[in-house]
Amino acid sequence: MKTIPILLFLLILTACKSTDAAIGYVEESRYILVDTLALKQKMLLDAGNKGKMTLDKVEILKVLSVGERQETQYLLLASSLGKRLRIARSLHLIADRFYLEEDLKVKSTHDELFFASYFITNDCDEECFPYIAILDGRKTWVAKKTLVCSRDSQCKPETVLVE
Repeated sequence: MKTIPILLFLLILTACKSTDAAIGYVEESRYILVDTLALKQKMLLDAGNKGKMTLDKVEILKVLSVGERQETQYLLLASSLGKRLRIARSLHLIADRFYLEEDLKVKSTHDELFFASYFITNDCDEECFPYIAILDGRKTWVAKKTLVCSRDSQCKPETVLVE
């Protein structure tokens, strides 16, 4: 007879649990991540980590796009000590909550590949950074504000699509 109240309690607890897939939120003009450890693990796994990459910091940044026009964008950025490795992902801000593309109920119909990709810079100089550029009306990733890395640059970025 005691099992019925326990089962009922567990059922209510499960039903009341939040199903919001937000990875972060805005609180008093600060950006708070829900679970930094889980995000680091997800980013490494999605980026194809073969056990050689480590991430020490993950944060949400508010940035301005480069290229044709400047627009406010939000970026999930994970980096290693010394910032030699950076993994970035664009975020959606909806009602003071941050979401990855795959966690949205309604997906983007414009720039789908951009929102479904990680941008990785590794073994780069300080100028090499994941920038969001708007070119020909579409969002894309670039590693320099100048939009192009020179041939002799250490900067060798890559884009990885999320499956």
